[in-house]
Amino acid sequence: MDEHAEKGKPFPATLLRRAAVALLLSAAPLLVRADPAPAPAGSSVYDLPFVWVSDRDERLRLDTWRGHPVVITMAYSSCGRVCVMTLHKLEELQATADRENRAVEFVVVGYNPLLDTPAAWASYRSKHKLDRSNWHFLTGAPDDTHALARMLGIDYWLYEEHVMHDFKIVLLSPDGRPQKSLDWNDRNGALF
Repeated sequence: MDEHAEKGKPFPATLLRRAAVALLLSAAPLLVRADPAPAPAGSSVYDLPFVWVSDRDERLRLDTWRGHPVVITMAYSSCGRVCVMTLHKLEELQATADRENRAVEFVVVGYNPLLDTPAAWASYRSKHKLDRSNWHFLTGAPDDTHALARMLGIDYWLYEEHVMHDFKIVLLSPDGRPQKSLDWNDRNGALF
């Protein structure tokens, strides 16, 4: 029994709060954050030497789309919130491109290579009926994924088994430089 209780004194609230905070901190999961600092202005994603694996098991580099209009974002294949809104916005952008007779490539890169595998993306594509050949779902190495996130100015972090992340969709110039983007505050805007 606590010495305060033995003397008939109530347990001090300050000590109780400190104990609760200590308990929470000791049980808190480790947060792993991507470096949110964007790459230097003028950097091109096409200069990245990384090889990605698509949901169709193709090995390719981002410079595959050099010279083409590209809409790129990052997502989590099992996300139930932000990625659903991102997908909806990508579908709206595809409909706009179709109406305007624009040829645009849509590239989605997985945040978590351990879970966003080519097989997971293939299942995602099938589930969401995204059979178009201009949609590409990619998986890369963790360091490559972090480097791309920095170049695109996307912040994300792992919280236990979940990926917490920004809403951001980027239009790349034909030479692979971020040209225009939509974030949460202007998510109803247009890229082209």
